[in-house]
Amino acid sequence: MDDNYKQLTDALHRQLARQLHDEISGNLFALRVGLFNVMSALDPDQESLKLEIQKLKAITQSTLESVGEITDALRIDSD
Repeated sequence: MDDNYKQLTDALHRQLARQLHDEISGNLFALRVGLFNVMSALDPDQESLKLEIQKLKAITQSTLESVGEITDALRIDSD
């Protein structure tokens, strides 16, 4: 592979990994904290809402883990 092409793709991978980590992971983490705060404010008799929030928290956690895996893969590819 041409050295210039390799350097360009490595730089792009690092940039994408950084953006995913900084922007998307940060937003997902804030969403998780917000869901926790909403859950804490619910009355005990609001079980159906609590279940929905639990589902959303699980989706958020799963997405955070996926972003981490993608970020790691991008960084490994550029090393």
